[in-house]
Amino acid sequence: MDTTTTTGAGRLRPVSLRAGIVIGLALALVGVGVGTATGAVTPFQQVVVRNTAAEPVPVSGTINVGNTPTNQAVTVSNFPSTQAVSGTVGVGSVPAAGAKFYGSDSGTGEMNFPFGKTINITALFVVDGTGDNYDVFIDSYHIAENVENNYSIQFTHPVPATGVQVHCLNLTLDCHTEVIVFGY
Repeated sequence: MDTTTTTGAGRLRPVSLRAGIVIGLALALVGVGVGTATGAVTPFQQVVVRNTAAEPVPVSGTINVGNTPTNQAVTVSNFPSTQAVSGTVGVGSVPAAGAKFYGSDSGTGEMNFPFGKTINITALFVVDGTGDNYDVFIDSYHIAENVENNYSIQFTHPVPATGVQVHCLNLTLDCHTEVIVFGY
């Protein structure tokens, strides 16, 4: 079988394997040229990377997310379970010693629990395990209405006060309350 053909000028023209290589190379060059000239991605420019190792392969480049949704979920799972922390913690604004007040009373009507000084209240507890109904006041300011049993409140900011009042709402029986105040 003859793999060459003679042309009129006496030159040989490749017919089989050489012709395929030359034509394939020409198409490859055209594909690269088209992708580079127009900015279009052609199959000649795409690269597939496959990682068969157990460790991650570093990748760098540019990512365009201009056409994706505004909010997207991100999962990060390669942080160590424990991490070292160093630094200083300041407790300059915490009072050196806290003030506490405890008072107990029973009766109908108003029960007063004066502190004898101003306390910046951070927490107030009115303990009444007998099912009495009462109102709670701090320096005559009404803070709780028609409470039954125990009552507690913790303030986000200290409240300066000189006393607590509990007004018993029972019609016939005495209220038996204890007042506990924490502050400074």
